Amino acid sequence: MQTKVRSESRLVRVAVACSVILAAPHAAGQSQERGEKSGDQFDLLIHAETRTDLFRRAVLPGPNGALTIQTAAPVRQDFFLFARDLDPPWGRDNLDLEFAAWGRAWVGDRNTERLLDGDIQTANVRYRYRPIAVRLGRQHVAGGAARYAWFDGLDLAAALGSGFELEAYSGLTVLPRWDHRPGYYYLGAAADSELKDPSVLPEPARSRYWLAGGRLGWSSPEASATLSFHEQREQQG
Repeated sequence: MQTKVRSESRLVRVAVACSVILAAPHAAGQSQERGEKSGDQFDLLIHAETRTDLFRRAVLPGPNGALTIQTAAPVRQDFFLFARDLDPPWGRDNLDLEFAAWGRAWVGDRNTERLLDGDIQTANVRYRYRPIAVRLGRQHVAGGAARYAWFDGLDLAAALGSGFELEAYSGLTVLPRWDHRPGYYYLGAAADSELKDPSVLPEPARSRYWLAGGRLGWSSPEASATLSFHEQREQQG
């Protein structure tokens, strides 16, 4: 049985991060200094981080176990934006936005790596109206039966009063991008180990990867309790 080894030795890491946090009053011509009523207020958080890693690696052993050493210095850019209490045209302080993404440029020996890569981690909008909140887009749920689930879909939450809360969600599962990527080597059975080009496999149908769930919770200053349910289906079962 042939064993495939991937090892990395990281030499240098350089990271630059920048964050901006604003609690921004939009006075619309009004002045708090004169004792007049303040205008609209909203929260805005922006975070950007650039990181460069310089390392050498042996992707796979060659003939007789010989290693081919590669040197690479990928540059990764992360970006996060969160806004709360925005005003839609039909309301006031009831719209929230969330967006997170990353991009990468590969410098050095690429082998099977893409020159440019990236992905969107979260991108959703939430609308709050009295005790009801609706979130639409790429998001995640965590805790309870869901543990951690990442999906594109809809989440509906409501405060029922007396400490009770109800939440329901459904959507298409966000598939890990490394499931069907060029250059990924499958380990295990002989047929998988001999597979050199995973691109010959069919692309997964997202409609066959879906999830749904809900949560009923109660809380007070002294105690809390939650009952949750999570159903998740994949192409094979």
